Amino acid sequence: MFLELNGLSYGMGLIAIIALSISGALDVARKKISIFSSIFVGFITGLCGGTLFDVILGNFPVFWVHDPWLIVLCVIASGMMFLLSTIFEPLVRTQVWVDAIGIALLSVVGTASASALGWSEPVAVSLGVIVALFGGVVRDIISSRRINVITEAWYVSTIVVGSLSYLGLGLLDLPENFCLISGALIAFTMRGFSIARQRNKSEHYLC
Repeated sequence: MFLELNGLSYGMGLIAIIALSISGALDVARKKISIFSSIFVGFITGLCGGTLFDVILGNFPVFWVHDPWLIVLCVIASGMMFLLSTIFEPLVRTQVWVDAIGIALLSVVGTASASALGWSEPVAVSLGVIVALFGGVVRDIISSRRINVITEAWYVSTIVVGSLSYLGLGLLDLPENFCLISGALIAFTMRGFSIARQRNKSEHYLC
């Protein structure tokens, strides 16, 4: 089952789910729709990836049914972020960075979850990529916006590199926590560089 982990890996999974929920809520806030729409999109964005993980592996009920506090976390995070963004509107501009945190963490947590269940490296990487991607894809479709997987440079590559980094460091018999943190940092750094590069290009064209 997804997120059937302990210690740091479980904590990273929670942070990733909250981050993606917030990214979904901020996407709705940008369009100034209702708080209920924000909560719905945040819930879907945060939990979709792990849900697909369990569906693919035939784990029923899915992980958040066993751990309903995850639903509460998504609702609170999405609702609060929507309300805060109405007070401090520039907050919506952080959406792309919050999303970067979420996908970087899930790239390693999804891979770690699959590895812990005994799946081979190719399967673990595939599931890690699916977990990190799927919530954002559904968010983009619901929000009727361009899909990051197709339009954002290095978006998928970031997730693949994060997953492979985690596995590669593990093959060197390095501590599990070091592998998790390093893989997530590598993925986030790569995504952050891509975001900064794209923004610099946009500013150049505006000049």
